[in-house]
Formats: sequence, C-alpha cells, structure tokens
Amino acid sequence: MNKEEIIKMKISRVEKEIKDTPYDKSS
Repeated sequence: MNKEEIIKMKISRVEKEIKDTPYDKSS
C-alpha cells in the first residue's frame, strides 16, 4: 500500500468513530 491509501484508511476509520460516538460525549 502507498501512503495515500494508508491516509485514506485512517481518515475513513476516524470518520466511522465520529459517527459512532455521540457529540455530547466529546464535549
């Protein structure tokens, strides 16, 4: 895998965590 693919995987993973976590908890 090249760097771009790794970055995309990390971003998609973070986006999924954000969707699964209610904003009320983070704030």
